[in-house]
Amino acid sequence: MSAISELVIGDVMTLSPLSIAPKEKLMVAQQLMSDKNIRHLPVVDNELLISVITDRDINLAVAANKNLQAAEELLIEDVCALTLYQVDRAETLSNVVSYMAENSIGSVLITSKGQLEGIFTATDACKYLSLCLKGQCSDIASNKNLE
Repeated sequence: MSAISELVIGDVMTLSPLSIAPKEKLMVAQQLMSDKNIRHLPVVDNELLISVITDRDINLAVAANKNLQAAEELLIEDVCALTLYQVDRAETLSNVVSYMAENSIGSVLITSKGQLEGIFTATDACKYLSLCLKGQCSDIASNKNLE
């Protein structure tokens, strides 16, 4: 195991996160995120990562539509992010967290050859920091599980 300062994002990411197709209805994503208590949902088309949708994206889209029926008809591709932050699993945790903080980014998607492997969120970073402050950094790295 690498020293704590040399951890890579692959050591602490959530493996195989839930994802959604771009042609899926927005309300399906909203329900899935609510049921699973998550705020970021990768958008995947034919196994290729194309975007991410957040609870904030959904809330803004629903608020912008005065007609509730129209909001129910919106598709993920209509409101998902145009750009996303993605890195290889070998990227250092310190670089990823620094970039997230400097650019107010809530999640990073971890890919290999364009395919989604994992996700790391600001909430995950807070969980990891909390464990490190308690002297348990090596526990999280060896378990590769933030929960």
